[in-house]
Amino acid sequence: MSVVDAVLSSFDIESKVQHLEHRCSVRRPSLSRKMLGVWAPIMLGGDCMAYNDRPSDDGRMIEIPFLVEIRRSQGRRFGPKNHYGIFDLKLQSGEDLAVVTTNTNTGEGDDDDGSSMMISAKIKADEKNEPMDLGKVMGREEGGADADTAHPRLQFGGITYLSDYAMVQRRPDGAIDFFLRVDRNYLGATKEDKARYHLV
Repeated sequence: MSVVDAVLSSFDIESKVQHLEHRCSVRRPSLSRKMLGVWAPIMLGGDCMAYNDRPSDDGRMIEIPFLVEIRRSQGRRFGPKNHYGIFDLKLQSGEDLAVVTTNTNTGEGDDDDGSSMMISAKIKADEKNEPMDLGKVMGREEGGADADTAHPRLQFGGITYLSDYAMVQRRPDGAIDFFLRVDRNYLGATKEDKARYHLV
């Protein structure tokens, strides 16, 4: 995806993201089932969160300081089965959601400063798609990181592009949040889900 390369290289980001936004066909992205799941924040507020401090022969692997999970507070709900499988039910405006961050740096950020910057927020699904500030999180801390990348603010809402694999949010000032999916929720209910939620 060319927009990922643009974000990681900090080159031509705005035009690449606008190209995605113009292709967005989801009418109410803030109520779409596609936003549920686990996401890697590649960019927050226009600042790149991804980094690679491994040897140059490590391929194109990147690291992310934390992951973001968006889920229904009362557990998953599924729609009727179709030819492709069983998928999460579309959200209703006002439905309870949880947004939870998880530190990906095992053993790091577990002191008072780090643990206090993990987020577990209760919010409402809102068809208006208005941005909501959820607070500061623990971001990049490698050499050269400034305050915006070391302690970025997490936002929910203002979604301008959403697919099975990527999500874009705009902040009130127009700054970009760019996420990549890191789970398989978009594939629908697994065998374990079917057994747990009595879908068999």
